Amino acid sequence: MKKIITIALLVVASTVAFAQKKMTQEIIDEHGTKVFDAPKAEIFALTKNVLESSGYEIDFENAEKGKIITKRKMIGASGVAVAPGAAQYRNAYRGYTATIEAVSPERTKLVLTPKVWMGEADVSGDRVWVIKSNVGEIQLWKNFFNAMLERM
Repeated sequence: MKKIITIALLVVASTVAFAQKKMTQEIIDEHGTKVFDAPKAEIFALTKNVLESSGYEIDFENAEKGKIITKRKMIGASGVAVAPGAAQYRNAYRGYTATIEAVSPERTKLVLTPKVWMGEADVSGDRVWVIKSNVGEIQLWKNFFNAMLERM
């Protein structure tokens, strides 16, 4: 029985490891970017509203520059074995940078760039991203953009 559980855990661990990818600008351009048929000021306000209603505090905002940066929000914790029978736990955090740009007076592009921290370390450039799954980045972007559309 122990052998079956060990094998099952190894399969799950390897699947998770292979599912984790690097976040690329191409992924952000394809899935984290949306053009809305609304003026920049409206999209800026809606973006801020959806971020705040999603539990993110705003760290920086500048409507003229079209930039919103959230504070880090705790999303969980992970443990790393440091010795037999001992683990070290670090909190995981997520945040966003939203860039809002007028394409025309009545059309606005929103780029929503996610960031992730493990403890104090920014690991956004590492292979920590689950891109495709029902809780992956693509789905999170879809949920965010749908919340925006519902409020327009």
